[in-house]
Amino acid sequence: MAKTEKPSKFTIFETTCRQMEQQGYHQKSLIISAKKLNLISILLIVPIIAVPLLLYLLRWGFFSGNFVAIQFAGWFLPALILSIFVHELIHGITWSLFCKDGFHSIHFGFQLKTLTPYCHCAQPLQKGAYLIGTLMPCLILGVGAIVLSMLFPFPDLVLFGAVNIALAVGDLAIALLLLPQKEVLVVDHPTEPGLIAFTR
Repeated sequence: MAKTEKPSKFTIFETTCRQMEQQGYHQKSLIISAKKLNLISILLIVPIIAVPLLLYLLRWGFFSGNFVAIQFAGWFLPALILSIFVHELIHGITWSLFCKDGFHSIHFGFQLKTLTPYCHCAQPLQKGAYLIGTLMPCLILGVGAIVLSMLFPFPDLVLFGAVNIALAVGDLAIALLLLPQKEVLVVDHPTEPGLIAFTR
């Protein structure tokens, strides 16, 4: 018996969008171009990293001797590289909690053109569920690490958090695009940064 070929994530995406339109929904594309996303990242990366570092210095003192240890911490770079993959895993785990088919609706992959991993949710989600899944990596890896650095004087931790927020700029931009939309169902785009919002 010939093995049935599994449809690609883009085929599933197109089928889902078509089914939504057949059910009377109207679609609105909320896609951010790579060029615009790069520009946003360049404009925001300095304040995103500088503000947490300033808060850390204010919390623990400008002359804290261990602040220079950032450049010497052996765990920092491996942990930062690992966090890029954990970031996508957090997206997937969170979105799967709101999917009818659970983790079966989540697809992971690696984009060669950007040399980055990605996570894609194949099922339509409520606006709130999509936002939670979109922002959760930033909250856990970014804000969470910064909060811990305010409790424990580890400068590497605040830098880890700040960089992870910077890496989540695309997620934050997508969330800002989605927030003003009223009563929408969201279909994640499989290849581009953004989504398709469906309204009745």
